Amino acid sequence: MRLPLENPLRKLPANRHGQDYVIGDLHGCYDLLEKLLLQVAFNPHVDRLFSVGDLVDRGAYAFDCLKLLDQPWFHAVRGNHEQLMLDFFETYLATGFIDKSAFNSLKDTSYFLVNGGEWVDAFFHPQTNTMKKSFETRLKQVQQLPYILIVGEGEQRFHVVHADLLRPKDASGVLSLWTDNDLDEWHTLSAIPQDCKRGLLWSRSLMGSGSSVIDATPYPGLSITYCGHTIDKYDGELRQRLSHCCLDHGAYQSENRSQYGLMMINANTQAVHIASYLPI
Repeated sequence: MRLPLENPLRKLPANRHGQDYVIGDLHGCYDLLEKLLLQVAFNPHVDRLFSVGDLVDRGAYAFDCLKLLDQPWFHAVRGNHEQLMLDFFETYLATGFIDKSAFNSLKDTSYFLVNGGEWVDAFFHPQTNTMKKSFETRLKQVQQLPYILIVGEGEQRFHVVHADLLRPKDASGVLSLWTDNDLDEWHTLSAIPQDCKRGLLWSRSLMGSGSSVIDATPYPGLSITYCGHTIDKYDGELRQRLSHCCLDHGAYQSENRSQYGLMMINANTQAVHIASYLPI
């Protein structure tokens, strides 16, 4: 059942006929996404939607968000919550079976379950100790999610990653990022150095946890890179630093906190759109 990831980076051509949009961490807030797509009159025949990952957990419609992976106009990278889900189901992916006790015994200790993954319990089939086929299909799709998307070329090029493209720290302490050339080399090799993968999913060093960062200075050799993972409230300005633009404004938190919501940006025009459960 384990499927190989053909290339951990995926390249897509520029969109010559419509608009490209990038959405922040969905976390199950499919209803907010529907509002945004209506706002911009999204045309699935010519427009595309790119996701910075974390489709699942915490919100009410995690499975609906996963079903977006069926759509030819939707492209996502792997987030840390997708990785948590894959880690949780590692034995199942290898054997095709999972015992109900796996949910009960790990309910309070599994990092996946305690961080919003409890929704998967509804897809367990107790008669066969398997997950329902509909969920299994999504799980296999998640296995194939790349770590990085490279879209377009030249001045129109942009990237999508979940956390950031910060290199692992070395003894010098100098802030250093991966560049377009590095990503192109990884794509050619169909491989990302193993010690770099965690940072692509988990790093908060560049954007800072819970702090506003507004600095549009580009990083030499790195095209604009859309990311998420690090939540902060929206105060009317894009969080930017060293060619990165962070789109995570805590969509699921907007149920009870103002100034939070789901952000979507038009990669062609840089127009920003926000939807939330409470007014921002």
